[in-house]
Amino acid sequence: MVVSFLKWMEAENIINLNDIAMGDQTEFNTRFCVQKYVFIAQHMGLNTDYEYKHYLHGPYSAKLNQDYYDFARGQLNSDDQNLDFDKRVACRDIVKNRDKKWLEVATTLILVAKRGETDVDKLIDRVANIKFLCTTKYIRSVLDDVLKTPLAAVFSRVT
Repeated sequence: MVVSFLKWMEAENIINLNDIAMGDQTEFNTRFCVQKYVFIAQHMGLNTDYEYKHYLHGPYSAKLNQDYYDFARGQLNSDDQNLDFDKRVACRDIVKNRDKKWLEVATTLILVAKRGETDVDKLIDRVANIKFLCTTKYIRSVLDDVLKTPLAAVFSRVT
C-alpha cells in the first residue's frame, strides 16, 4: 500500500521519489516529508501498520524509513494496485504546500493527542516544550489549521 501511496504523491507533484537516494539535503527533506505525509495519511485511514515514535523532528517510523530506502533501491516490490484510500484528496490538500515546520508541529500535535492528552492548553504546552523553537501562538495556529480538516477527528477528545 505504501508504494501506491508514494507513487500517487509523486503524481500529485508533492514529492519526487528520485530524491530519496540523493545523499544530500534534498534526500533528507524528501524523507522528512514522506514520514509526515504517511503519518497524516495513516491517521486519515490509509491502511498501513507503521509504528511511530517521537523523534527529533516529530513522529518517525523506522520501518517506513527502511521501506522507502528499499523502494529507492528497487528492493521493495511495487504493489501496483489502485490506491484504496478514499481520503487521498483531502490528505493532499492538507499537506500540499506546507513547509517542514508546519508538518513537524502538526504531526507532533497528533502524536501527543493520540497518546492521551485531552486538554487543549496542556496539549499546546506539551508540544511547545517538545518544539521549543516554536511559539505557543504558532502551535495554536497549526492546531487551528488542522481542526479545519478531516484530521479534526483525531482531536475529538481534546477540549
